[in-house]
Amino acid sequence: MGDFSRISDYLGKFRNRKSEKGVAEKRALSAIYKTTGIVLENKEIDVRGSALFIRAAPAVKNEIFFKREEVLATLRALGSRIATIR
Repeated sequence: MGDFSRISDYLGKFRNRKSEKGVAEKRALSAIYKTTGIVLENKEIDVRGSALFIRAAPAVKNEIFFKREEVLATLRALGSRIATIR
């Protein structure tokens, strides 16, 4: 029985990381929408560490990059750990 509780604790760490990533992505989508008015889907962004990666059409990416500092300021106000957009 003790082995199963250790396995459960170990797997719980991954569950927490996945939920933290989901929260970071939702904050990023919200900040991008508030700043630029652009609606992105979850599949168009990826949060890795403190970087936000945009995988959208070039015109959409350019618009976000033009307002990069405003988006980052909004992210900081939302309590996000994202520090750069790529």
